[in-house]
Amino acid sequence: MKCSKCGKEVNKTDNYCPYCKNQLKNILTRDITDPKNANYLNIIAILLIGIAIISKYSDYYFINNYAIFYILLSFLIVIYVNVRYPKNILGKVLLVLYVIAIILLIISIIKFLIMCGDFIIKIPETIDQCGSFP
Repeated sequence: MKCSKCGKEVNKTDNYCPYCKNQLKNILTRDITDPKNANYLNIIAILLIGIAIISKYSDYYFINNYAIFYILLSFLIVIYVNVRYPKNILGKVLLVLYVIAIILLIISIIKFLIMCGDFIIKIPETIDQCGSFP
């Protein structure tokens, strides 16, 4: 193993370079800022979304009742990945997909409220057309 500062050969078990006193990254310890961690978290988020989608068609009580929990947990993981690993492409793509899904959900809710509003306004007319309502 070579020192990243002076380039001289050092032992793998050394914490510091004996020549320049540079702190070495021990090969046995895993760096928590490793981009692989971000990809693992993104895969977990995708799997949680898959479980939530499958749960719609599932008869199992445990899976079926927690679909919204899986979606929210997946969303929190995606946000964490984007904050912790801002250069991760897959995390950015998942966040954009979530934002698009949230926008479509808001549009659907607004459309539903408008449709129900028209229905509620027409209820008195419908009752009047049917005659007396007991």
